[in-house]
Amino acid sequence: MDVNKGRSLTERLFHQRLKLVHHLEKTGDPGHMQYADEIRKYLHAQVERLDETNFRVRQHWRMVEKYRDIFRWNALNELEMKEILDHIAPLVFETEEDEQAKRFDQLCYNLQLEQLQKGSPSTGLVDETRSIAAALSKQGSIPLVAARLPFIKEVLSTPYWQHVSVAKFEHLRTELRTIVRFIEKEFGKTYFSNFADHILQDPGTPMPVVTVSGLTAYKRRVTEFIQKNRHHITIHKLRTNQPITPNELNELEHMLFAQGEFGTKDQFTQAYGDQPLGWFIRSIVGLDVAAANEAFSKFINNPSLNPAQIRFLNLIIQYLTTNGVITTEKLFEPPFTDINVNGILGVFNDDRAREVIAILEDIGSKAMAM
Repeated sequence: MDVNKGRSLTERLFHQRLKLVHHLEKTGDPGHMQYADEIRKYLHAQVERLDETNFRVRQHWRMVEKYRDIFRWNALNELEMKEILDHIAPLVFETEEDEQAKRFDQLCYNLQLEQLQKGSPSTGLVDETRSIAAALSKQGSIPLVAARLPFIKEVLSTPYWQHVSVAKFEHLRTELRTIVRFIEKEFGKTYFSNFADHILQDPGTPMPVVTVSGLTAYKRRVTEFIQKNRHHITIHKLRTNQPITPNELNELEHMLFAQGEFGTKDQFTQAYGDQPLGWFIRSIVGLDVAAANEAFSKFINNPSLNPAQIRFLNLIIQYLTTNGVITTEKLFEPPFTDINVNGILGVFNDDRAREVIAILEDIGSKAMAM
């Protein structure tokens, strides 16, 4: 089972770090044990930062209180790891705001996990890392990149990959994570593969790979196809916030995969992650603005709203018309924290916040087969 289905990037990073602690400790290597201790302290600090007055935190308070004890993190068993993943991971947040840096962290943690589990990283991860290094090598006019050019050229070389280790990949992460954002200046968006991640994944299980250039072209073709068919009855229903049936969802899958233009569903999942198909299509075509306004009509027509609340609701509607759905954790991240650092709970009281979240959950549920 893919435990990361539908999880945010922050949750996936938390899970990867949790897995790293588990696999590092199994080796018994002193260097690995020290690194595991550093990660464990980082994860514990994320739990310590949780606000006990937050209503989402209160819902899981028994587990939060349990894992605020640093000694609980020693020698975690599978059940404890599952508890942390189910109850703690959805609540934590990253102090890091650079999305590209966090995605590069994810890539480097995958390199480290494969090194621990298989003895070497897959060709796909190596190719993706070298592609990013190649793109960075063309940004030498930027002083921060220029300072790391010797290391970037080393990553591009064959000898670098002949003798690899967990420590080497952690050094790679810390050296390049803060500068990957500069790739956008010339090359447009950098795509990072979203590999399926299992809590105790069998090291013998092959991991599917897609090269960065191939992934970019693949995503472009899928997006163009969906936009071209935006008036298809089921896609129209997704755009206008009407519930869809299992048969309609099956028809969409048939339209995407039966003719073989976009490969198999597994290849699609490799490119976009394991998310509901309706949510994915909504993310391409967005939610119709009239449908979004209708869903929030009760709030929009409330004369007691203050300016911050109006701005927050307008931002929700703008986000929905572009991205199709909003998960609850997003309401505690930028751009919503640009209005108030506490996100939705800094703008609405608990009861009103729950009402907003219930509306968003209803909008999300209509993009899934009923």
